[in-house]
Amino acid sequence: AASPHWSEQRGELIAATPLTARREQWLNTWPGEKAASAGWLPGWSSCPKADGAVPPGCVAALEVAADRSCFGAAAAWRDGDGPVRVVSRVSGSLQAALAVLEGWQPAVVMAGASLAAQAQGAWRTVPAGLKESRVATPWLADAVRRGLIAHDHDEETARQFGWARTALVESGELVSAKRSKGPVPGVKAAMWAAVAAGEEWHGSEEAMIW
Repeated sequence: AASPHWSEQRGELIAATPLTARREQWLNTWPGEKAASAGWLPGWSSCPKADGAVPPGCVAALEVAADRSCFGAAAAWRDGDGPVRVVSRVSGSLQAALAVLEGWQPAVVMAGASLAAQAQGAWRTVPAGLKESRVATPWLADAVRRGLIAHDHDEETARQFGWARTALVESGELVSAKRSKGPVPGVKAAMWAAVAAGEEWHGSEEAMIW
């Protein structure tokens, strides 16, 4: 039940952050409660397995952990009306992650903003960040629920999906590195690549939202 107690501090918090404060102060829905849930997307582990090699010309993504302890790379593509296929890798260095991308031969790489200048290669680099995560977080959750995602079940990426938690923002929900239980660059790379392949945003400048 909603708390009956009121204070000036609560009023100040509501004035400063309307959406978050209303959920927390009036509905007793606190960030800690969401962070204690069993992962953001438990259905990820039940997705079908993606078979076959990564096709050249796919869309890929690259992100780094907040503490720069690891790098996540993912490639995604779609064959006709079939599921979006995602292959992901977690590496310990930028050089290793770039080598993974080079092996995939993507046409486009969506790179986290802090990596965009370094993520150069035989592809077009597109910066990615909060705006892309706000779109990709609910999109991937819905696609997994509807059985529209297949992936290679990479063990380290699966571990990061178990760590992933989300945060509520004014425009919706997004995967939050701060609230997650461990580094999640593999999660962000996978969801950026998946939604780009699923919506074919990388096909032309007009089709891209970033």
